[in-house]
Amino acid sequence: MRILIDTHIFFWHLTDDPLLPEPIEAAILNPDNAVYLSVVAIWEAVVKHYSGKLPLPDISSDEAG
Repeated sequence: MRILIDTHIFFWHLTDDPLLPEPIEAAILNPDNAVYLSVVAIWEAVVKHYSGKLPLPDISSDEAG
């Protein structure tokens, strides 16, 4: 099955948020499924981050080596 996940589902999955329903988590983790994230979801996350509505981890250059 092909699954297109929304921005909030993506973040809930990444953070193991209990708001993510178990059947959706199971579908995402099922290797028989192809899971997609729209480039628009990435754009949305960046816009929300720069507007102060979405904190994201700092990946500063000190971790790069």
